[in-house]
Amino acid sequence: MEQIRVDRPPLFRQEDVAQPIEELLRTLGPRAIFGEPVLSGDTTVIPVAEVRLGFGFGGGSGRGPDEEGGGGGGSLGRGRVTPRGYICVTPSGTRYEPIVDVTSLALGAMALAATAVVTLGKLLR
Repeated sequence: MEQIRVDRPPLFRQEDVAQPIEELLRTLGPRAIFGEPVLSGDTTVIPVAEVRLGFGFGGGSGRGPDEEGGGGGGSLGRGRVTPRGYICVTPSGTRYEPIVDVTSLALGAMALAATAVVTLGKLLR
């Protein structure tokens, strides 16, 4: 049986995928990581954040058992900005001050304690 090959254009062109990502990065720019400086007397405070981005693209094409055409595609993007600290600039020097996330530290400590209790319980059986 001879197979018939049909050349089709790709579902996503590189330009179609890259353009939204480039536009998002251009929109965010350095201000998403380093906020507007705040001046107070001879002190300047610059907020610092962490930016996380994730993207996914997919597509499909093919023929069904009843010779109907196929196709499809989709994409998803997600972003998150988290404050991490600030840069303090004074006449006496420049320093970075991190913001400590007490909630995350407490949750991590509780998870560690729970793991230790479970492990100790299994060892003592």
